[in-house]
Amino acid sequence: MAKLPLICDSDFDETVLKARSPIVVDFQGKDCAPCRLMEPIVEELVEEYADRVGFVSVDVEESPQSARAYKVRGVPTFVFFKDGEAVDRVVGALPKRVFQSKVDALLRK
Repeated sequence: MAKLPLICDSDFDETVLKARSPIVVDFQGKDCAPCRLMEPIVEELVEEYADRVGFVSVDVEESPQSARAYKVRGVPTFVFFKDGEAVDRVVGALPKRVFQSKVDALLRK
């Protein structure tokens, strides 16, 4: 399974906002049970969409500036970016098929 690259506040603009492909940002926390529940689902999607969508992770405790900027109030929060803009978000654990439909919609935007 593919692991999500962990980025921090200093990497955010370059990695996410200037990305050439759509990006899904997983805002999560170390002690978050729903975050751990979502890990295998996200890792599967990383592999399935490897050539079309980027996935990165942000620890909200280590990168509070990015979390504040995107109004992350709970974890996990997944923010979907296209052309440097946040275009969608979901909060909490969700089934793979629902998450996958969000990623597919991101590709159609």
